[in-house]
Amino acid sequence: NLALGGHSRFEPNRGSIYNATLMPKDGPGFSRKSVDAKAYGSGFLVSFVQESARRFTMANPQCGVLNVNQIALRSGGRFKGHASHQNGTDIDLAYFGTPWAPMVKYYKTTVVAKKNKKRRTVYRATTSDNFPYDCFLKWLKLFGLP
Repeated sequence: NLALGGHSRFEPNRGSIYNATLMPKDGPGFSRKSVDAKAYGSGFLVSFVQESARRFTMANPQCGVLNVNQIALRSGGRFKGHASHQNGTDIDLAYFGTPWAPMVKYYKTTVVAKKNKKRRTVYRATTSDNFPYDCFLKWLKLFGLP
C-alpha cells in the first residue's frame, strides 16, 4: 500500500516529514548503503522503490539489485550536500548491479569561481567501465522514459 507511512510536508527543498518511513537496509531487489539516520522518506517513496526494485529484478535477474543511497533525515530538513532531500521525496539511487560494485569513478579537479576568481578543488564522478547501461535503460523504460 503506497499510502502508508511517512507524509511529506511542503517543498522538497523547504520541507519536513511527518511519521517518516525508514528504508530497510536490504530486501528483494535492493540494497541500501546510507546510514539509518539519512534513510527516511515518505511512505509512498519507500514503498515505490521497494516494490519497483523487486519487480524489476524478478524480471531482470542479470541486472543485480538496485543500490539505494541517501533519502532524508527522520524529521526532514537540510543535511549537507542535499538541499532538495528535505521532505522525503528525493532519493539517491546508485543504479543496478552487485551491491556497491564500483560503477562510478571519482576524480579531482579545480574550479574557479566567476565572481572572485577563487580556486577550489572539487570531486567529480563519471561512470566506470562496468556500469550496467543496458539495465539502467531497461529501468528507465519502466517509467516511460527514453
